[in-house]
Amino acid sequence: MKDIDYSFVTYSDSLYINKDNNYISYNNLFAIIDGVGRDYLGKKAANLTRETILEIFFKYLEENNSPGDAIFLSLKEANRAVYEERLRIKEKMAVSVCILYLQEKIMYFSHLGDARIYAFQDNELNQLTRDHTLREEDPFAERRYDDPRALQALIKGLGIHENPEIYIKKYPLDKKGSIILTTERLTERVTNRDMLWLSKKIRNPKKMGKTIVELFRRKGGDRGFTLGIIRFGIVPKWLKKVFSIYLIYFLVIMAIVFGYISVYHDDNYRKTGSKTAGPVVVEELNVDNTGLANKEETGSPESVNVSAVRQPIILNSRNEKKPVEPVAPTDENIQSKIAERVASAEMDIAEKSDINNFNDIKNEVQVFLMDWKSAWEASAGEDGDMDSYISFYSDEFRSGRLDKKQWADDKSKRNKDKKWIRINITDIRVSEPDAKNRVKVKFRQEYSSSNYSVKSGKTMLLIKAEERWEIISE
Repeated sequence: MKDIDYSFVTYSDSLYINKDNNYISYNNLFAIIDGVGRDYLGKKAANLTRETILEIFFKYLEENNSPGDAIFLSLKEANRAVYEERLRIKEKMAVSVCILYLQEKIMYFSHLGDARIYAFQDNELNQLTRDHTLREEDPFAERRYDDPRALQALIKGLGIHENPEIYIKKYPLDKKGSIILTTERLTERVTNRDMLWLSKKIRNPKKMGKTIVELFRRKGGDRGFTLGIIRFGIVPKWLKKVFSIYLIYFLVIMAIVFGYISVYHDDNYRKTGSKTAGPVVVEELNVDNTGLANKEETGSPESVNVSAVRQPIILNSRNEKKPVEPVAPTDENIQSKIAERVASAEMDIAEKSDINNFNDIKNEVQVFLMDWKSAWEASAGEDGDMDSYISFYSDEFRSGRLDKKQWADDKSKRNKDKKWIRINITDIRVSEPDAKNRVKVKFRQEYSSSNYSVKSGKTMLLIKAEERWEIISE
């Protein structure tokens, strides 16, 4: 998604400054990272999380082109890094994080802790996440704890549990709107109603961020927070400049054209004495020769017998079109027409044959996909049948930088950790075979398992070898 603008700001000690370790804004990946821990431990956990996410996310995305999986694995690795560091130094530290990735008109997102994601669309502000705090997770917490700080304790977050539950969600984006990322501390002073009102009034992300910080300060806020605002569906700045340049050129050209027309019009009027140019009329005077002779002999104008006829002659520079004489058909023409119709009929028969063959290919591909889906579902767990699933892939198959064997080993390890897998395939579209007997297949895939679920579009390249379809890439 290219038509976006964004701004991130970190507020701390009555100052607002940018601190890269508290957020990520790179290549359509955005995140708020809030470290928790005394002294330097919170900052250390935030730095560790940021470095791990940037390394794992784009590496996996490049190899597999699956944003949901990339978010899941990057959060899992970041949790492992923070958790192991916490055990090593024997100190308490954790990270509250919200993360999202924009791809076309879909937002993939996840969160752990009290970092929040809001979506502003159609003049409505929706909170897409729920805080993983004691107050939100335990309905009776307020009765058991008198200290309000205890209610804000994180139940989930990076580094708290060895294997936290990580859920990836998808959210459709309209043509225009904005996404707000922040931490729970901002909402202690700035309400959702405040953010809704500001989202309606202010379009510039940087200006809106400064306004929210000032509002937070005026309401007595003194705790630090990080805020990110992403606007999408806007006209890019470079496009505005290009449009302005072309508009100036257009106005200059139009001024030149109108000036030329005006000068030409005035010049034509001076030459002809008329504002409209019409056909030229020449009067021809035909005089009888006899009358002229009599005039010369007698010298008397009265005796002259003159027959003068004025005949206008209209000069037209355009050539008149002459009627086309009909040509009788010849035997050669008739034979040519018959040959054309015979060739057309043969082409129609060939096209119908191609259509029937293509329908057979589509049916074969659909059966192949259903068998592949069943084999994938049967590959889950320690006793899963991975051999059957991998047999659907060609020896030429590659996934990013991995060949078939490397990919199969990685897939086998991940599928063993799953108790079950369910796949649903819809909207299957098959292209016509190319010169190498390969077809491209596109469809919508709903993947769900015991620890992860995602909906996405998928593209496969299949080849038919020895009467059997195989996957070359996906």
